[in-house]
Amino acid sequence: MMNANLLGLWLCLFSLTAFSADKQALTDLEKLRSCPGCDLREADLQGKNLKGVNLSGANLEKANFNNAYMEKINLIGANLSNASLNFANLTGAKLKGANLNGALLNGTLLIKANLESANLQEVKAKQANFSLAILRGAYLYQSELLGANFYRADLSGAFLKSANLQRANLSMSILQHTDFDNADLSDASVVAAEVADMSVNESTQKMLATTRRPFGILSPVAEEVEASEEEESETEEAEEGGEKTEEAEAEASE
Repeated sequence: MMNANLLGLWLCLFSLTAFSADKQALTDLEKLRSCPGCDLREADLQGKNLKGVNLSGANLEKANFNNAYMEKINLIGANLSNASLNFANLTGAKLKGANLNGALLNGTLLIKANLESANLQEVKAKQANFSLAILRGAYLYQSELLGANFYRADLSGAFLKSANLQRANLSMSILQHTDFDNADLSDASVVAAEVADMSVNESTQKMLATTRRPFGILSPVAEEVEASEEEESETEEAEEGGEKTEEAEAEASE
């Protein structure tokens, strides 16, 4: 019985200590605008102004950042797994190597954000704006990206296998060595995208053939159509050239 009471007392003291540490971390964040490596799990920072704050390496698992202003925030290597960042403004944010596994990013602004090598597995990012963002080597397996905007984003080497990219905008994006196997790209726009050695399976390739001008990625049917059009154009040019030659010879004989 004595041991049980001591254990209960120890657990109580441990809980109080943990609460105090979290409170101190929040105080440091508010006053110093910097708390690298802090433990802020499940912290409620909804609607807060966190512009330029340093939270690199911090543990922000399940934290609430909905509608927060986080422009140019430093979250390099931070743990944001299952965090909620719906409609937050992370323009120019530093998220290199961050863990956002299962995070909510619906309607979130990530314009010019650096997400290189970040883990975005199974994120929910409907209508999120990744314009001009760096996502080189990012892991987006089974991510929900319905209607997301990747205009001029760098997705080189990104892994988007089984991702939902319906109605997404990938116009003028960089898609070199990007993996789209089993991804849903129906009604997506890839106009003028920079493509090289992109990985797609047959079903995804067929979807791309019906999107708005998938530069560099064509299904076998589309390739045949394009080759046929080129042949017809060459034939017409040859015929026109022949007619001009005949006319010139006729004029010369006269």
